Amino acid sequence: MATERQSRAMRLYKENYGKNVPIGQIMLAAGYSESAAKNPKVLTESMDWQQMMDEFLPDDALLGAHKSMLQAKKLAMAEFPNWLGVEEIRAMITDQGGTPRNYEANPITGMVAVWYWIPDYMAQKVALDLAYKLKGKIKASGDVNVTVTPPPVALVEFLGGDGPAPSQDPVR
Repeated sequence: MATERQSRAMRLYKENYGKNVPIGQIMLAAGYSESAAKNPKVLTESMDWQQMMDEFLPDDALLGAHKSMLQAKKLAMAEFPNWLGVEEIRAMITDQGGTPRNYEANPITGMVAVWYWIPDYMAQKVALDLAYKLKGKIKASGDVNVTVTPPPVALVEFLGGDGPAPSQDPVR
């Protein structure tokens, strides 16, 4: 059974969850000594703390969040000349793995703004790194030499632009 200080520390941890408050600071506020707060493992490696963490962050909830990170998407926007048809624009975006969400034509500029969903490769890389660490495929302290390269994006300016910067190398 958790001690009063452990329970107080867990309550403070829950109140400050996501605020980047150091566990040592939480321990001090919960009544731990400065020497104990300088070594948070005294608290975090105890069986009672682990049991409280299992209740606070159950594995099935973490697994659900982790699975959604593996499928993470983000919203992007690109502009196209209005002489391109909506179907052409849609085909260009879907060919690159995107999913069009909204179109908005601007008759003054002659451009069509398109918002579309694309894979969030950074979030997916973080999720993959964590999955490999959890499965013991890589060491938690080791560097991961996995490079996730998004597919080439052929969304080049159509009004006389030179295309993407040479470092982006859209053609492979």
